[in-house]
Amino acid sequence: MPLKLLEQLIHHGTTRGDAIAYIAPNGESMSYRQLLASVGATAELLRESTPRDAVVIASGRNEANYAAAFLTVLAAGRRLMAVSAELTDSEIISVTEQTGACAFIAGCKAHASIEHSGLTIYILDDLVQPGEIKDNFASESDASQLLLQSSGTTSRPKIVQRSGPSLDIVGINTANHVGFRDDDTVLAVVPLSHSYGMEHGILAPVIAGSTVQLCNGMDLATISDLLSNISILPGVPVIYEALARSDSPLPIPRIAYSAGAPMPIEVNQSLSDRGLHIGQLYGATEIGSVTYQPARDQPLSPGDIGPGFDGVDIRILDINEPSIESPLPTGEVGQVAIRATSMMDRYLDDDTSSLIDGFFLTGDLGKIDEHGALQLTGRLKLLIDVGGRKVNPLEIEDVLMQHPAVDQCVVVGVPVLKTVCRIKAVVVASADVSTTDLQQFAKQRLAPYKTPRQFEIRDSLPRTSAGKVARQAQELLT
Repeated sequence: MPLKLLEQLIHHGTTRGDAIAYIAPNGESMSYRQLLASVGATAELLRESTPRDAVVIASGRNEANYAAAFLTVLAAGRRLMAVSAELTDSEIISVTEQTGACAFIAGCKAHASIEHSGLTIYILDDLVQPGEIKDNFASESDASQLLLQSSGTTSRPKIVQRSGPSLDIVGINTANHVGFRDDDTVLAVVPLSHSYGMEHGILAPVIAGSTVQLCNGMDLATISDLLSNISILPGVPVIYEALARSDSPLPIPRIAYSAGAPMPIEVNQSLSDRGLHIGQLYGATEIGSVTYQPARDQPLSPGDIGPGFDGVDIRILDINEPSIESPLPTGEVGQVAIRATSMMDRYLDDDTSSLIDGFFLTGDLGKIDEHGALQLTGRLKLLIDVGGRKVNPLEIEDVLMQHPAVDQCVVVGVPVLKTVCRIKAVVVASADVSTTDLQQFAKQRLAPYKTPRQFEIRDSLPRTSAGKVARQAQELLT
């Protein structure tokens, strides 16, 4: 069956083609007719130049051409590997090896090291070119898949495979439950290569026919300027904390919500007092967006994330002996397990450690209240939240351990503000090495948001009575 996402693109492009689909940070716009023309023409090119089961890596910032390229790969019936534009050459080469990718779609210029990797390289500005309207491509989209890097929960990062139909489901659910309309303008500040950014900056808006205002980075002044023309704000706590700390006038979008980390109650209260009421959304790369709690007149508690979307089954399991057949009763706290029609098909390496009887173990702790809504109470995760992006410390530790002078290391998140953590690496060295050397080593191998801002060299790491590194030891977190 053709993807509903692409059928909706065809509908908007042919019946209301002058409606604006994307507005670039510089103010330039792309209409739905232009978006449809670009996707149709470029999908034909991609089908002619790549095999049917090809994996195509797409790397780009929040720009209209990236959204068009994203839709193009799906329209061509290919497997799309969406990655951050901030990944280093070595990270992209690693992704290529993991996925068997044969093509790479990049921003203005390709990464230097991958030019000799055997990949066919396309540049976004050259690849996405408007042409005549082609509206017969939807039937070829049934084989399309999306590959995304998951931060992992209690283990190392993995690559998630999600089917085209699962993208339809999450896009439709998000549009319906949040309330996207064709007269809305959505602010896309979360990277479109991220599951949250992609679902709320591409899938739901295209399903509904909304306009998307693109924004690169989380600069408060830029976001504040854009808010006056925005009706839907999918944000993260760090954005709302910055708005709460600002004395500037606060435009009020029709719908505002947060995801990615708990919203501090004092931030929520401060904004609520100024008329900005914030809802909360919950999801993960493996399952997509799965719950939504609309804003109320009184601030939501940080863990109040609402009932499940259509096709979402949430169960609370015993922490020590999880059993899908014997979930905990209403009101009892346990680990959150979710099965959804929007969830992944599998991990590429077929690791099933995060699954139990078809349910995804989120790594979060929570309970189901008397109204059937999910409330989060804590988490088992290792992940560090850096400006709304999840960083897995094990991934960074693996990189640092490649340095010949590093004998042991642990990576932790040091709180800076209520919604902001700084990544810190504590190292035990077997030879003379400076913190500057370590930082340069990390910068060459990790995206900027993953690179520790602080390094410390010690004689030993604090450990528990069982001999494990005490990641939560206060001496590491200062």
